[in-house]
This record gives sequence, structure tokens and C-alpha cells, in this order.
Amino acid sequence: MNELHDRSKDGSDSLEEYKERIGIGSQKSPSQRIKDNFCKVTKYLELDISKDEDILRMQNFLSRFEVILYPDNSHTKMQLLDKINLMFSNNSAEAVRNDLKSFAIEEDYLGTPIYYKDIIHYLEMNSIKLSFLEKDKTINPKINEINRKYIDSIRLIDDNFISRIELTDNIKKNILKNDITVIHGKAGVGKSGVLLSVLNGFECSRIPALSIRLDKDMPETNLRKFGENIGLPNSPVACLDSISYGQESVLIIDQLDALRWTNEASKNAVDICRELIRQTNLINERRDRKIHLVFACRTVDYQQDPGIKSLFLDENRQRIDTGYEIGQIDELLLEKIVGTEQFLSMTVKQKNFLRTLSNLYIWKQLDVSNQTNQLDTTMELINTWWNQLEKRAKQNSIEVAELIALKERIVSEMSSTQNLEIIDLKLGTYSRESLLFMESEGLININKHKISFVHQSFLDNYMVQQMIIDYHDGSKVEAIIGERDTQTPIKRFRFQLFLTYLLENDINDFLNLINEILNSDSIRFYYKYIYLEVFSQINEITEDVVTAINILNSIFKLEEHIWQIVYYNQPVFLDYLMNNGYLASKIKEKPNRVGNLLASLDSKKSYKISDFLKEQLFKDEETDMILSKSFPHNLVDDSEELFLIRLRLYNKYPQLIHDYYLFDEILEDSPKKFLFLLDCLLQNKIKSAHSNMLEIVSNLNIELF
Repeated sequence: MNELHDRSKDGSDSLEEYKERIGIGSQKSPSQRIKDNFCKVTKYLELDISKDEDILRMQNFLSRFEVILYPDNSHTKMQLLDKINLMFSNNSAEAVRNDLKSFAIEEDYLGTPIYYKDIIHYLEMNSIKLSFLEKDKTINPKINEINRKYIDSIRLIDDNFISRIELTDNIKKNILKNDITVIHGKAGVGKSGVLLSVLNGFECSRIPALSIRLDKDMPETNLRKFGENIGLPNSPVACLDSISYGQESVLIIDQLDALRWTNEASKNAVDICRELIRQTNLINERRDRKIHLVFACRTVDYQQDPGIKSLFLDENRQRIDTGYEIGQIDELLLEKIVGTEQFLSMTVKQKNFLRTLSNLYIWKQLDVSNQTNQLDTTMELINTWWNQLEKRAKQNSIEVAELIALKERIVSEMSSTQNLEIIDLKLGTYSRESLLFMESEGLININKHKISFVHQSFLDNYMVQQMIIDYHDGSKVEAIIGERDTQTPIKRFRFQLFLTYLLENDINDFLNLINEILNSDSIRFYYKYIYLEVFSQINEITEDVVTAINILNSIFKLEEHIWQIVYYNQPVFLDYLMNNGYLASKIKEKPNRVGNLLASLDSKKSYKISDFLKEQLFKDEETDMILSKSFPHNLVDDSEELFLIRLRLYNKYPQLIHDYYLFDEILEDSPKKFLFLLDCLLQNKIKSAHSNMLEIVSNLNIELF
């Protein structure tokens, strides 16, 4: 029936076109089943398909109804409950569903027409009321208030907004083009600042928008309760829908990575965010102009956190979002912010470090005398700033010991409660003067009785400092990161900072942890993964690194991960492994993996790959076939030496010659390579099965020769 409805609802068809669509009197019947069903309905209604006026009556009838199928499964039930949540207020969706389910029997409506007013009367008798959000005049002012709270939560550098106009314009266009956009980037690159600019842009364009930070307002219980907790009468998306019907509108959910905490509340928060996406899709089904969802979080969580990743996958595990990565500011903007004199005095490393806006925010808080220091790590920067705060505290007659104790208490409470925001009552007895001093210096935000750090990187670094202290006090890694049940994603990020600190400050400390971490049954795999990821950043092979590599190569249960994370596309390690015979010993045992490792190398940067291939090739056909996969897909990427080895292999095994070469590109990159390849093709014309390549070559414009 729905097929007949779909073919009948477009009244612009002529009679003949309509007949063809339903298979009546047409040699090209779209489906015998459609024609048969049309005839059955016509006969049931006592109409005659041989009469044009009856066919037109059928078209009119079929165009005015729709059959909606509700399969009896959990997905359908969830959809129904989502619709109930939108339509009714202050009632359990399950309770409303049960009442509706009982209506026909209890009110004796079986076999008789049911009218809208009868259902409404029945529901009102059961204290169930429809939600008329479009009549609620308080919603618009409340959304403006929530947006103002969002704007006030973002600390600006020198109280000035950093304009990234081109980036902001591109993101706005992407948001309005896609149903779900995820803005992601490394910690501190300015995601919230860009979203603030986007919000301002939408307001200027009179596009309704609502912005919420999950680190300030964590979803609890359900979607409607989440809305009520931030001051709305219903869910955020339902309220936005009520003030924007007929307009494009945008709901921004910032700090999605606050969901990384794995307490029960945050597990529920992921489900509520999933409900938010479902409800938005449901609302958009009846809107011509959509509500667009925007989420923002760190790239590492967007790509790796299981809960966050699952939000953006449909039932077939296909992505439903469009990702947009934000990077650091460019050097021109950095120079404009810090001043040309300061900019020119900086090292390349420090400039790159300060292109991360959270670092630049702290640097701008420093006295001029401290700004001249070559600070290029976040920990050094925060420690320098804290030392400055201590000096200023003394000048303001604030006890430094009290200030330190207050900071440590805040960090401790945030860690134990697994929250990025705490209420001041949690701090016990403390100096209000010290707390206000920390706020005035730009370290913390105070919103009524709630306290949070200006940026999460401050909390991360303070907790990493404690990990470093514990390590140097002799604590084992297992004690530092806690038992398996407490090895959460947020701790994983701090563990990465901890390992990076060890690598940068004392590589031997880092290498000494290899057995303790990788061979431990008490440490989760994704913590071991982080260790391997940091290990891959080593850029020099020393005697101690060689010892560590030998240990890595002996851990067979992690071999696949070690090859992929540490060795893949890493010339430092692969050159060493080619030189010491390790890869040669694995050619027959792990042929595909060896081929993939070698193919990952840039032959123009690796000093060993050509020597390795010359040494290993042309001994036996099996090895040659394995190593033939080691060459770059595009021979333009070959070094001169590797290209000659490739040609020698082609001349010996013409079947390896492919038919997808980009001859124009090869000619432009290196006429010499082009001529050598052409000569190889001509020599192997009879042997090669790819003779159509000669035709391809003959069609090229090679007037140069």
C-alpha cells in the first residue's frame, strides 16, 4: 500500500504518466506486484480500472493516506518512546505508552472510529498532558541565558577575542551542510574559542542556536531531565525546535570529552547524548529546515574512546557524522598576538609550542621577565606561572602555604569525585580570599558555588606532576595508574603526558618501564598502546634503545601491535632493523607484514631500504615476490636507486608490471624515469600481459622528445 501511496502522491502527473507509474496499460510495467495490488484495491472499492475517472479517483484516494509499519522490536519501541517524550510533558514515556496501549480496550473502541479528542480526553483523565512548547514564552529568554553562560565560561587572551575568520566561516558552512558535525583537535588548540565565534556568527545571521558545555552541565537521568537541569522545560533539542520551526537551527555540545569519566553518571550521559541524536533525527523528519548538531572534543577521544566513537555509528557501524579537525594558529597570528619583537626572539620550538592557544593563554599571564625564558613545555609553563602566583600572593598578604593547600585540595577533590567541576563545600575550611585570588589571576573559574580550572590542561598537568613525584619516590607504575577498574580513558591521557615527560627528560627512566608495563597482566591494553605510541617518538638509536628494541622483539603476543605502532613508517627503527638482520629473518615467516613495513617507508628518507632490497632480492622467486610489495604504489615516490632496482625486478618478472601508472605524472616528475620505464615496457612487450599500456603511452603528449 505504501508503494501505491508513493506513486500516487505526486498530483502533477498526467493520467497517462500515472498509468505508467502503476503499470496500467503500459508495456513497461514497473512491477507486476504493484499493478496487481492496484487492481485489488480498485476492486475492493468497487471501481473500474477501465474507466479513466475511476483511476483518477483511485489516485486521489491513495495520495491521501499513509501506512506506517511498526515492527514489534526494541528499535521500534525506542522510536515510539522518543516520540512520546516529545509530545507529552512531565510523564514517564513508558507510562504514557502503556495507557495508550490500554485505551482501545478500556474505553471500548475496538471496531469503532477513534478521534483525536477522545484520546486527549482519556489521557487527561489519567493526568497526562500534551507538551505545547511552541506556546511557552520563557524558552527563548532561557536559551539566551544559557548561551550567555557559555560565552562567559570561555577565558580570552588579554580579554580579546582571537579572530580566525576563514576557519570560522568554513566551519559554519560545514555545520549547515551536515546533520552532525564533530569539531575535534588536540588539547588546547582553541576548539571552544572557534565555537564561540561560530555561535556569534549564527546570532548575527539570526540562525537560532544553543550552546552547552558538558564539563559544566553533565547530562543526568534522561534527556528531558538534562534540559530541566539547565533551566529548560524539556530537552534542549525539543526547546530549540519550538522556537525555530521553519528555520535552520544549531545545537552545540562542547566538551564532549568530559564523558571520558567512567563513573555511572557518565555512562548514563553517553546514553543521553545518543538519545539527543535520536530525538534530533526524529524532529528533523517533519522539518523542511533541519536542526544541525555540533559536538566538540579532543581528537584522541573522538578517534579512540569507545563511548564517544559509538555515538557516531549507526546500526550498521557506518559513520553518521562529518569530522572537522582544528589545528594550531599560524605564525602570522601568533606574531600579531605576542608582538614582532617577542616573536623574533623566540626559538622555532617555542613558536610552535605557543601556537597552541592554551599554552599561549598561560604565557600571556606571565610577567615580561618570565616571558623571555625559553619555555617550551606545558609543565614548565604552568610551574613558572605558579611560582609567579606565589610571589604575587605574598605581595597581597596571602599565605603561600594556604594557597598551595587549596590548589592541592581542588585537584584531589576533582580526582576523587571524577568531575571537572566541584562545589566549594567540598573544600572544607578554606580561605575565600585565596580562592578569589586564584580566580583573579586566571587560574580558576567560580560560578556561584562551583569551581573549575580555566582549562582542563591545568588539572591534567597538576595530576601528572603527582604521578612524576610518586614515580621518583619509588612507586611502581601499577600503583601510579591504579587497578584495572580505575584505568579510565582520562587517566590514559595523563599517563601519556607522564610517559612523554619521562621520555623528554630522562629517556632511561622511560625505557626502564618497558617490561613493567608491557608484560603486566594488571595494565590494560590501551595503556600499553600508549607506551608503544610514545616509544615511537624516539628519534635516535642508542645502546639503551637497542636493548629496549630487543625486549620489544621478544614480546611475541604484542608483535603485531609493536610493528604497527612503533615501526610502521618510522625510518629510525626500520633502518636499524634492516641493518641488524631482524627484518631479513622475518621475510619468510611474516611476508605480508614485512612487505607492509617496507612499503610504509619514504625511500627518499630511508638510507637503508635500497641496500636491504639489493641484498635480499634475486636469490629465489618466493622472496622476490614477497619483497616486490615493498615498493611505493606510485613509482614517482621511488628514490633513483630504488627505481633502478624496481626496473631490474620488472625485467626479471614482467608479470609484476602494472597497468595503473600515472605516465603524465612520471613524465613531469622525471623524464629520465619515464624513458627507463618506457624502455622496460617495450622490452617486455611480448612477455607482459599488460600490452594495453603501450597504447596508453602512445596517446601521451611527449613532444618534449
